[in-house]
Amino acid sequence: MRNGFISFFHWIRTRLGRQPKVNNAPIDPSTVVIGPPASGKTALVSSLHLCMEKRAHSFQQYHIAITRRNADYGRYVDLFEHALKQNKLATPATDLTQFTEPQFTIELTPKHSNKKHNRKKRPLEAAFTTLDAAGGLLVSDTADSNKQGEDATKQARQTAKKKLECHLQKCNNIILCLPMFDKSYLDKQAYNMTQFIENFCESEHSVKKIIVCFSKYEQCGLRFGRSAYRTLAKREQAKIEMEAMFARHDLQRILGPLQRFDRHHDKSVWCTPVSTFGFVGENGGANVDVQEGNSVLRVPNPSYWSPFLTLDPFLFLMTGTTENSLIHPLGELDIPQI
Repeated sequence: MRNGFISFFHWIRTRLGRQPKVNNAPIDPSTVVIGPPASGKTALVSSLHLCMEKRAHSFQQYHIAITRRNADYGRYVDLFEHALKQNKLATPATDLTQFTEPQFTIELTPKHSNKKHNRKKRPLEAAFTTLDAAGGLLVSDTADSNKQGEDATKQARQTAKKKLECHLQKCNNIILCLPMFDKSYLDKQAYNMTQFIENFCESEHSVKKIIVCFSKYEQCGLRFGRSAYRTLAKREQAKIEMEAMFARHDLQRILGPLQRFDRHHDKSVWCTPVSTFGFVGENGGANVDVQEGNSVLRVPNPSYWSPFLTLDPFLFLMTGTTENSLIHPLGELDIPQI
């Protein structure tokens, strides 16, 4: 996936009307999405349209519409479709001085009206303005280095880094993408991510929620064969898989700062699995093959598969509800206390 971060600044306006009961009230949803290189951040956004069309999300009580608001988001959708034709979901690394701003709107309309009072529930609408730039900006020595590309000047990188830091200070939520990936990969990335999270949590900021998105969830399905979807779509199994990830020594370095953040009375950490590769329709198996160490789509034709829950983090931020989803509060997971 693209070596970058994607920040989401969006403004929700809720029209008058009764909203469905929620487990956790929605908050100001200005959000930044971060994660190590190749954690699936760009593919996550690019897959939202297909996830909506295939209804491959947990919020089935709503009709969902995603509207493109600018050309950059259209290019994201086109990028995803092109990647499918190439039988892979990988994009070039983002240059340290490049920014794009894909914009889109998500509208949620409750399916069932209030028949008792003979009136319809009004839709919930969120307008997203996204910013995509290099994830290397999260690490000071990477952003300041002159070895990250001949075309990227040190001044331009420093300007880009200041822009990222400004967005992080203003946001109310962080989505942290961590891939269900091999240990050697995460071991190389965990220290830098831990350092960033620790420094950020100790600084002054407005963040109230952190959502840990365990991307590449299909990787867990390789050991289940054709039972992958049936097994991994269960809430209890998702909890087991996320607990196993946090139990690994490389992720325990990230777990400590998250637990300390979660202990604040006005802050919370949530966890959920997502998969851009998804699962194969009637087959039920994970839609991934590993060839020469690289993951490729097992079935590229989207008529036979769909992404898995990539919309859920955004719909959760809009509604505040975890009902019928695989989203867990960090405190519900049986994991070591760091």
